[in-house]
Amino acid sequence: MTEEVIVNRIVRSLALLTIMGACLVAQPASPETQETRIAQLIDTLHREPWPGAVNIGSPTLWLFRFTKPMESLLHIGHAAQEALLRKLADPEMVDQIIILLGGVGDEQSVGPVIQAMTLASSEPAGVRRQNILRAGNLALTNITVADVIWHHGGGITVDACPDDPAGCCSRWWQQNRALRVTNVRQSRRYSNYPNYGIYRDLP
Repeated sequence: MTEEVIVNRIVRSLALLTIMGACLVAQPASPETQETRIAQLIDTLHREPWPGAVNIGSPTLWLFRFTKPMESLLHIGHAAQEALLRKLADPEMVDQIIILLGGVGDEQSVGPVIQAMTLASSEPAGVRRQNILRAGNLALTNITVADVIWHHGGGITVDACPDDPAGCCSRWWQQNRALRVTNVRQSRRYSNYPNYGIYRDLP
C-alpha cells in the first residue's frame, strides 16, 4: 500500500467522522432528555434563591433579576410549562415558579397562578407575600395582556388594584376564560423576559 493511498484513506475517514459529528450535533434533544434537563433546572431553583423583581424607575423600569437556572428555563420556553405547574405548590419557590410561568406559560397557567396568589393573600403581610403577589401581577399581565393591575405596556405605574390583586385577577378571569394566548395580538413589552417569553414564536 503506497503512502498516497494511506493518506487518501485517512482523509476520507476524517471527512466521514466530521459528517457524522455534524449530524449528531444537529439532532434535537429527545423529549426524555429535555424533560430531564427541565427537572434538573427546577431542582436548582432551591439552591439559588431569587431576589424578586423590582421597579427602579418612572416611567416603569422593571429589573427581573433572573438567576442562571431561571434564564435557562425561560430559554427552553413553552416546553417547561407543565413541569413548572407541577411545582407551583412548592412553598419555597412559588414566586420563582409564577414569574417563570409568566414567560413560558399560556392560558393554562392563568388559573393556577391566580390560585397561588389567592393562597398568598391569606398570609401575614411581609416580603414573601409581597414577592408572590408582585410575581403574579407581572406574570399575568404578560400572559394575558390585560390591564387588570397596571397597563401592560409600562409607562407610569398606577396600581389599579393594590389591596386585592388576586381577587381582581380572579374576577377578570371568570369573565375571560375563553382567552387563548395565540389569539392575543397586542404587543407585550416586558422585554425582561427573553424573547418576550414564548410569545414572539407564536403564530
